[in-house]
Amino acid sequence: MTGEPEPGYLLHRRDYRETSFIVEFLTQSGHVRLIARGARRGRNPIAGILQPFSPLALTWRGSSELPTLTLCEPRGNPIGLTGKIMYSGFYLNEITSRLAYRHEIGPDLYPAYENALAGLAAATDIERSLRIYEKRLLAAAGLALLLEQARTGASVEPERAYGYSVDSGPVPAGIDADAPTVSGRTLLALQREEFDDATTRHEAKLLMRHVLRCHIGTKPLASRALFASIRRLP
Repeated sequence: MTGEPEPGYLLHRRDYRETSFIVEFLTQSGHVRLIARGARRGRNPIAGILQPFSPLALTWRGSSELPTLTLCEPRGNPIGLTGKIMYSGFYLNEITSRLAYRHEIGPDLYPAYENALAGLAAATDIERSLRIYEKRLLAAAGLALLLEQARTGASVEPERAYGYSVDSGPVPAGIDADAPTVSGRTLLALQREEFDDATTRHEAKLLMRHVLRCHIGTKPLASRALFASIRRLP
């Protein structure tokens, strides 16, 4: 890239060779994977800056598959995610990174990510923030959910039971044995991004887990396993 630094957030980093990191960011232009050369050297301050949930200003250069990070500066205070809520933030980062490995993530996701972090920080409705982000993540990857019309072409009916095919959308319950059964009311609520009762919330969570598993693979999510281990502590 050239020009002004671009806003972004760190999604993931891992060691690369002896002194560098491979880093992934979600930026206003989409998902990028870069190399941070020399970032692990003892006197390089960038390791302390490369932290999740911190707004960053970024530049990079190179047209190869792995361009070089040339600037990484704080752009504001870190988003205050603490305790168990922090693991929900790690979950957002992990599913974004996993989906970006298989599908190109466009610029539409950046505001959804900032909204999700704000929702988590406010801690007023964590489940709603997660479901909305999952839905918008899929849309940004070109995998938007079909929620208002069944495969037959008929409109989804609130009182009917449905399964969900990632290829064709809502189908009659039981056709896909791997898909959870959800009500038409849940599908329409997800379309509106409104979750007014416990049943809708539970079914929406099961549906999104199923769809994401189909797109990112069955490898267990590290963030979910970590959260489960923390919950087991006395």
